[in-house]
Amino acid sequence: MVTRKLQLDGAEYSLVLRERHPAPSGGEPVLCLVSYLPNRAATDIIRIAVESIRKYTTSPYSLWVVDNASPPEHLEWLRGQRDITLVENLTPPKEAGSYANAAALEICRRLIPPETARFMALHQDILACKAGWLEYLLSKFSEKIRAVGVREDKVRVPEGILHVLGYIIDFQLFKELKLDFYPRLPGYDAGDLAIHALRQAGYEYFAAPNTMWRPELAATLPEPYSGLGFDRALDDAGDVFFMHLGRGSLKTSPGFAQDEGKSLARWRAFARETLGITLPLEIAPRYDEPKPFIRTFRRWHLDAFLGALPWRGRVLDVGGRKGIYRGSFRPPFAQVESWEYVNINPATNPDYLASADDLPIASDSRDIVLLSEVLEHLRYPEKALAEAWRVLAPGGHVFLLAPFLYPLHADPEDYQRWLPSKYGVALGETGFEDVRIQPMGGFFAVVYDLFYAASNFSMKRPGRKAIFLRKLLPLANRLCLKLEKRYPDFSSFITTGYCVCARKRGTSPEKTDSGTCGK
Repeated sequence: MVTRKLQLDGAEYSLVLRERHPAPSGGEPVLCLVSYLPNRAATDIIRIAVESIRKYTTSPYSLWVVDNASPPEHLEWLRGQRDITLVENLTPPKEAGSYANAAALEICRRLIPPETARFMALHQDILACKAGWLEYLLSKFSEKIRAVGVREDKVRVPEGILHVLGYIIDFQLFKELKLDFYPRLPGYDAGDLAIHALRQAGYEYFAAPNTMWRPELAATLPEPYSGLGFDRALDDAGDVFFMHLGRGSLKTSPGFAQDEGKSLARWRAFARETLGITLPLEIAPRYDEPKPFIRTFRRWHLDAFLGALPWRGRVLDVGGRKGIYRGSFRPPFAQVESWEYVNINPATNPDYLASADDLPIASDSRDIVLLSEVLEHLRYPEKALAEAWRVLAPGGHVFLLAPFLYPLHADPEDYQRWLPSKYGVALGETGFEDVRIQPMGGFFAVVYDLFYAASNFSMKRPGRKAIFLRKLLPLANRLCLKLEKRYPDFSSFITTGYCVCARKRGTSPEKTDSGTCGK
């Protein structure tokens, strides 16, 4: 890891350079992915891109990722990839969007080996789809053709340019002509002027046929490629070899409107089902009912998370109560192979009368282990996690739902509350990977639940105070619900509890359904 300063376009950038092993030689083409990861979903987008490049690139290449000041917690996966040169730009560019993309490319091209022959600019929301895709593009270079791309655009520049989402340029000529990637809007977007300057200097470019501007090409494609809304680049055989999601980071925002044919959910599903690229679960609760004031926010959020989890295969419900339901969630028996219960209380009619830390279940025999509202009641929770890991088949998932800021409740005892850091360490040490942690409600959910608990407690001492608190409940519910929806970021520092998903190591694409929770 090396810390550097770089002066670009009148600004000083602070960089952390994490070099790949072994270091690039300079002989292979450099592929530069520009990264901005505001949330976990954006991390999945760039992971899809990286995994597709790894899977379908059959010739030597050097992969660089330049990240523009993403939150550090979203860079964990990238930091762990030893075959990537990661450049963390700690200085946010002076402008977002096109300028930020160009600044990242400018950073990369100043750090790569000076003898590099080919440099490829890439957006983070791309997908290589066919073995030999890079070799195909490189084969189009000639004495006259000095830039090759996956999409031609003629909106801003009538004579045409290559879109910077995926084009390769002769890097030595790029330097000789003193070109750069900066936009000069409204006439030229990021990377446009470099292609325009090449043409002005007497050179040409090659653009692969693309469904973005030639939608009639989609009719020539087989399923599932024909039914997609993303722009698809075709090679000389008429096969799709490269795709682009479009509006990648924006589509990770919950409020961004998405067309079904080119949505983030469709992108993830295609990568998983067609290309075999697996991803961690993304926890996204599904709220199918309004918040009733007679229940806590904690229970409302809990039901939304339980209803959205991707239930499949053989489920072991540790601590569950057969036929006894406290909220609105009901186990989806029709979509699973089996749903069995473990409990220490014989009155709950369990399939296995046993404790969570000593399961009478065969190893590698279950696809999902659920511990909902159980962890806080266990004296030795790490032992329960070890047992969950043991009984799960490789690629199986453990789902943990437990309170944080919530009143004490003995069932039969109440021992602890865990923070996300504790979940991450405990699950990692047990042998789980791809740990995803989502808070269940924020500040105003906590406020209401404490108010709700106080009103219930006051009912044990009847009087005017108890009646007053009970009458205020509906008003407090409506107010806190409105504020909860308006300020969702408040869950980052205070919450009623956490929903945690983690996968047992040993996953294979054929074994694991890495679908998105809530999709």
